[in-house]
Amino acid sequence: MNSLVKKILNYIQLEEKYINQLSLERELSNFQDANGIHEFCARILQAKQNNEKVFVGGDYDADGICATAIMIDTLRSLGIQCGYYIPNRIKEGYGLHVATVEKVAEKNYGLIITVDNGVKSIEAINRALELGVDVIVSDHHTYEEELPCLLLHSFNMGEKYQFLSGAGIALAVARVLGVEKKEHVVLAGIALLADMMKVWNENRIIIKEAITYLNQGYVKAIQKFKSKYDQWNETTLSFNLIPKLNAASTLSFFSINLTSPASSGFSLETEYPSGFSIFNGVSFTSIVDF
Repeated sequence: MNSLVKKILNYIQLEEKYINQLSLERELSNFQDANGIHEFCARILQAKQNNEKVFVGGDYDADGICATAIMIDTLRSLGIQCGYYIPNRIKEGYGLHVATVEKVAEKNYGLIITVDNGVKSIEAINRALELGVDVIVSDHHTYEEELPCLLLHSFNMGEKYQFLSGAGIALAVARVLGVEKKEHVVLAGIALLADMMKVWNENRIIIKEAITYLNQGYVKAIQKFKSKYDQWNETTLSFNLIPKLNAASTLSFFSINLTSPASSGFSLETEYPSGFSIFNGVSFTSIVDF
C-alpha cells in the first residue's frame, strides 16, 4: 500500500479491520459458521422429510424480489413443493399479513418462510401459529419485539454477516442446504447494491463475485441490459438495472412469477404496463403462486 493510499485511509479514519479488507482476496463463505442458520435450515429439511408444502412470503423491492427468487429456487432444487407471494405495495403494504396466512392455511401449507421481512409481522405470525402453520423468519430490518417463532437475522449471524440484506441471508441458507448456484450469487449481489448495504465483510465478496459472474454471462435475462456497456460493474447495476426493478415495485406495476431454473439460466421477470420486460422469460400480474 503506497503512502498516498495510507494518508487517505488515515484521513477517513477507517478501522484497521476494514483497511485490511481492501486488499483481502478470499472466496465466498459457505456460511456454516453463521449463528442460527443450522436451526433454520433444519426446519426446512424437516419440511422436506415430512412432505410439507412450504410458502415463501417475500417483499416487493429489489432485495425482496431477489430473496424470494433465491429461496424458491432453493426449495425447488431440494424437491420441496412450494409457493410464494409478494404483496402489492399500494394495496397491501409491507410484510406478512393476516389475510395471507389465512389463505396459506386454507391451502394446507405446513411452513411459512419469510424473506426480507417478518420482524414486524407479529400479528400475522401469531395467526399462522393459531392455524397450525409453522413460521420461520429471515430478515435484516431493525426489530424491537421478540418473535414467537424461529428468527434468522443478519444482526445475530455473526460479525462477518451483520450487513447482509434479505437476499444475502437467502443465499446463506441456500449454501448451507447444499444448493450452490452462481445465479444466486448474482441476485444477492444485485440486492446488496439495491438496498445500499455496507460493502464490508461478506458483502464485498458477494458483490465482487456477482459482478464477475455477470461478466461471464450468467443470468441471461439480465444480460439484455448490457448492450450499451463493455462490462458489468457497480455503476451499471446501480444506475441501469436496479432502478427499473425498484421503480416497477414502487409503483406496483407488477407482481412476480418465478420460473424453474432452465438450461438458459435462472429466470425472473417483471413487466411494465407498456409490456417492457425487465427480465425476459416470465409474466406478471399480481404475484401469487401458492
